[in-house]
Amino acid sequence: MAKVAIANVKTGMKLLKPVINDSGMVMLGEGTILTDQMINKLNNMNISFVYVEGSQAKTKSKEALINEINERFQKSGTNEQMVLLHKLMIEHIEETYK
Repeated sequence: MAKVAIANVKTGMKLLKPVINDSGMVMLGEGTILTDQMINKLNNMNISFVYVEGSQAKTKSKEALINEINERFQKSGTNEQMVLLHKLMIEHIEETYK
């Protein structure tokens, strides 16, 4: 099973978990083969990711990504907005690699 960001979803991928909106309504059921139209609708509904069949190709390890992010933010110092952005990026990577 792969958790895939909507931006990386491709036509023909098969859902392994249903897509549920904020109200708890099933928008697309488990086993649905995604089309371009469905992907566009998910994007418009602000769905950020789906679970699809197959394995997610991770080009870098979690540790490598975190190190890269930490290096990029070293120069930002204590700027409040940059500290928050740094924190959010690390949290996103941690969540993605669960």
